[in-house]
Amino acid sequence: MRTVLLFITLLIATVGLPQSDGMDRREATARRLLANNKPYRAISLLNGAIDREDRPVFHALRADAYNRIGVYNKAHADARTALVGLPGDPDLLLQLAISEQGLGQADSAEAHYQRVLVVKPGSDTRYRLATALQAGRKPAAALAQLDEVFAGLSNDDPERAKVLRSKAECLALTGDTAAARTTFAQALELAPNDPVILNSRGWYLYTANGDHARAVADFSKAIKQNPNYSFAFNNRGWSRFKLGDTNGAIKDIDLARSKKPDNPYIYRNLGIIALEKKDVRGACTHFQHALELGFTALHGDEVERLVKEHCPNALPPSGVRENAPSGTSVDPGTRSRTRSRSNAPE
Repeated sequence: MRTVLLFITLLIATVGLPQSDGMDRREATARRLLANNKPYRAISLLNGAIDREDRPVFHALRADAYNRIGVYNKAHADARTALVGLPGDPDLLLQLAISEQGLGQADSAEAHYQRVLVVKPGSDTRYRLATALQAGRKPAAALAQLDEVFAGLSNDDPERAKVLRSKAECLALTGDTAAARTTFAQALELAPNDPVILNSRGWYLYTANGDHARAVADFSKAIKQNPNYSFAFNNRGWSRFKLGDTNGAIKDIDLARSKKPDNPYIYRNLGIIALEKKDVRGACTHFQHALELGFTALHGDEVERLVKEHCPNALPPSGVRENAPSGTSVDPGTRSRTRSRSNAPE
């Protein structure tokens, strides 16, 4: 009897080892794919791994992959699932914070970045904390974090241009236009053709202050460097509208929509242009779409107020936007931001 039991035990162990080894190999492959910035392939592999053996680490890695492609609702769900089995893991908390920031939950992201920094300090996490503070309308606090990040960079570190760009944005948000202009110039000295810096300067320095001709010039330069830059097309379209070129504006914004249809700011812009053309029905359709894509969480309550003013028969947005976490309303608050970080993103 003992011999039979021993044989069965050895058989189970022998059968189980290849599966365990296979799962370990899948984990290693997923990590390698992420290291090589191939998130879509990592997601495909991890989907199969989770179907075979639901390990917390697979959810953690998939959260990372989803964050990289901007599918923040799924990243959020995976991070939460993984934290049940890996409570307090700093790398996992980082993925949770990234997903929260992408979903417009700046306060939650800030808290989780702070937790990560306590146990695992790092300039990347500190920079992300600064961007969350900026998104939460705390530009002065963001500047303090950015100064600390910048102080730790060597003179030849390529990250200097990015940090200077974020500093310039925060300076603009504090109202220090002169310092913002100087800091944007310093960033462009280091990376003169960087489309993100050009788009950012156009938005924070020029559009925000009504200098739409200069804004269009910067957005056009950004588009020349990156012809698929949806945010630059959308921003240029808005500035063209403000300059009186409605047809050019619609052309640009439609191009932005074709490249990134889930950006709610596109539909805010199209709605306002429709109002200008006395197309109230069309405007309300665009505003409704902006709300369904989570405009309020990311940009404040401007579109809600426009709906109340112009669309008395509008229904509350139904469902959950694609990049909202499961169970989260598309309209979670009434925060108002006059200048949005995420309309000039990386």
